[in-house]
Amino acid sequence: MDFFEDVGPLLSMQLGGQALEGLFQVFNSYVNMLIKALPESMEEEESFEDSGNKIVRMAETEAQQIALLANASLLADELLPRAAMKLSSLNQDPYKDDNRRRTSERQNRHPEQREWRRRLVGSVDRLKDTF
Repeated sequence: MDFFEDVGPLLSMQLGGQALEGLFQVFNSYVNMLIKALPESMEEEESFEDSGNKIVRMAETEAQQIALLANASLLADELLPRAAMKLSSLNQDPYKDDNRRRTSERQNRHPEQREWRRRLVGSVDRLKDTF
């Protein structure tokens, strides 16, 4: 979580939404890698191995496949939303004295965070659909 302490300057430049978008893109890439590790994508296995992508091995057992889904679900349901809350709290510090502005910022941010979370869940759903 040290990363989130380092993004304070980005937030002060109003780049919090772009930081969330970057987190989503990284998570989506992670889910794509997990999908390629499932046996259901065997038709892609040859191209997967030829690509030199040795980061993820094929999840051959049911326990390994469930672990992939559990990891992605935990990230989307718990860890990444906590990170987003941390980003939000870092963003609120400059406005401690201005309650009106802080309330307005928070209200504008909630729809953005709900949409972001919906997109995270959509990525996990793509992984579930591959099972």
